[in-house]
Amino acid sequence: EGLYNVILPAYEGKEPNLGFFAGIEMDEGFFPVSLLGTARQAFEKGVKRYTVFSPQAAYYLTESPVFWAAVQ
Repeated sequence: EGLYNVILPAYEGKEPNLGFFAGIEMDEGFFPVSLLGTARQAFEKGVKRYTVFSPQAAYYLTESPVFWAAVQ
């Protein structure tokens, strides 16, 4: 008996099991931007995320004022 999960389910209030990040350079280092949106910062400004599903893959697109990123 059991259920096989490649990626474990996310539970409310816990850290995500998988995350991809980009960084926006700032004076005192880098500001992390979650590309999947699972670890989104509450004070992000100007970041938009889109998800596109196809029969072959899922595409996660992230748009910010300084970059575009994609995860397939």
